[in-house]
Amino acid sequence: MKKIYVIVSHSSGEIDTLLPLFFELKNKYKLKIKILVSVKKIYNQIVKNEFYLNTIKLLDISLCFSQSYNKFDYPITQNKKSFLIKLLIVLKYFFSNIDIFYYDYFFHETTDQKGSTIIFKIASYFFRKKIYIYHHGHSLNQVAIQKKHNYNKNNIYLAFSSLNLNWVKKLGFEKIKVIGFCKFYPNWQYYVKNYSNNFVKDKKYILIFSRPYDHPYYMNYKKYKYLLETSYKVIKEVLPDYNILIKLHPREEEIKVKNLIKDLDLKNVFITNEHSSVISAKAKLTISFWSSAILDSLSLNIPSIEYFIEDKLFKEAEPEGSLYRKNGIISVNNEDQLRYNIELIINDEYTQPQIVNYFKSEMNLDFFDQ
Repeated sequence: MKKIYVIVSHSSGEIDTLLPLFFELKNKYKLKIKILVSVKKIYNQIVKNEFYLNTIKLLDISLCFSQSYNKFDYPITQNKKSFLIKLLIVLKYFFSNIDIFYYDYFFHETTDQKGSTIIFKIASYFFRKKIYIYHHGHSLNQVAIQKKHNYNKNNIYLAFSSLNLNWVKKLGFEKIKVIGFCKFYPNWQYYVKNYSNNFVKDKKYILIFSRPYDHPYYMNYKKYKYLLETSYKVIKEVLPDYNILIKLHPREEEIKVKNLIKDLDLKNVFITNEHSSVISAKAKLTISFWSSAILDSLSLNIPSIEYFIEDKLFKEAEPEGSLYRKNGIISVNNEDQLRYNIELIINDEYTQPQIVNYFKSEMNLDFFDQ
């Protein structure tokens, strides 16, 4: 039996990465898996998601919460705790999770929230346990201004695609295994489709993948408003009897989007908390405001359009622009182009991007045996 210990410390999106991976690994190995969530807000998001909980139960995964001293629950700008209190939080976290020494493999995400993962570093150093590192979201990544981390020799990076290798190497990793995008794994897709049949009843909707509009590089309010308003206008013109569902980014504030929907007087527009893959499976099409969630719908062969306007600073973070557009996924930046491509979908003239088959071919679960 392979015993896996995971610390989720960055976002609930990590679960979207881990569940399909473990779902497929369970078909190959006998596993014991524990997921420790070290941030209160993230844990609350997970336990409120019925799909997460049902899948975690199905996979017989142990889910628990143990709060570390982290930047999300204890922001620097609000933190007035004394050194002694901080020390007590750290010690409580460490001794509450002493069972990590009984596990063989450790998993944590790329940005390495050190207040949460320090116990992995200690156990790995003294007992030479392998640490597998994954990105907190299924996405295509490129080299930009980024911090290079110092990883120890027991770290192995699990890259979702060979297209990400240059980015991974720039992070400082030497041991890298390409495992493919987990949401493209066949057993996971079969599971998601069946789940969707049971839980998604309304089949007449368009799905929008949203993102926060207060990011200095990716999105501002003016651009977000334009994207939402014109998406609504086009959909109501060409598919007037369809509802519009908005799937928020894990760190997006729901109240902000609800207020904008109200201000614009948009009818039959709803926010959904359903899992991106589950809600994608029954959509007529999806529109992505530059989000890696577009891979959820593409993995299920749902017609997908990236709709995005680059901000002035966008190329500083993404020097090559949108990697989704670069790799053949439909990407538009204005109302007319959006309408044209939606009409192609309606007229059955949409062609699935070739990159989808490439992603499916990259699946590789042999990293445990090497």
